[in-house]
Amino acid sequence: LAIAPAATPSVDPAHEPDPSPFDPDEPVPPQPPVDPATGEIRGLSAFDAVVVYDGAAHTLDVAALKAKVDSLDWLGNAPSVAYSLTGAADAWTAEAPTWTDVTATSLWFRVTCPNFSNYVHSAGVTVTNRPATVTSEAKSWTYDGLAHSNDVVTISGEGFVAGETYATNFFATITDAGTVPNAFAIDWNGTAKASNYALTLVTNDLTVTARPLDDGEVSVEVDRTAFTYTGEEQKIEASNVPSGVK
Repeated sequence: LAIAPAATPSVDPAHEPDPSPFDPDEPVPPQPPVDPATGEIRGLSAFDAVVVYDGAAHTLDVAALKAKVDSLDWLGNAPSVAYSLTGAADAWTAEAPTWTDVTATSLWFRVTCPNFSNYVHSAGVTVTNRPATVTSEAKSWTYDGLAHSNDVVTISGEGFVAGETYATNFFATITDAGTVPNAFAIDWNGTAKASNYALTLVTNDLTVTARPLDDGEVSVEVDRTAFTYTGEEQKIEASNVPSGVK
């Protein structure tokens, strides 16, 4: 059996893991067994988790860690794994803490086994922003004197997590002939959190085209009235004038 040389596990200086339960005057117990694949105990350190936000709870790769621990030769002894946010002596639990929202943090795991020294190491847990693109739809009208808008949008990229709610509002409007961007805003008034997304807003155009003067829909009736010259401005009355036509 190859036994790794006794060494102090690599730990974050900001945390002090629990002290060794062994009397310093007693012989030092063997270190955890060497990983036969790598020839070093550091095989236990490769369990960081990096995931894109998906609304689920995440932690380090617990299944892979336990599988690695169980694959090592503990000379017939049964190892166990515990977890801690601080590494303090009284802060270890059998269940690993989890994170759902975007974060970049770490936690400690400790491997213990009768007749072996404890092995303590940290693992990173990173939940990254979920990329999503919201695009407003283009639309066009012929001028009719009315204000127009279009609140239809499409979602692309990773999109929003199923079941999370939000709103799109403050869409642009257009009345006169011309083109304007169909600008809008996201209202985080539901269960979706802005901090969990890397959101991109894309605007298409709203267009109103000029109404042709010979459009059959435009019909103006004028009362033919005779006026006596007075030297002042005279007016005639027109009816059936479409809204916005002057």
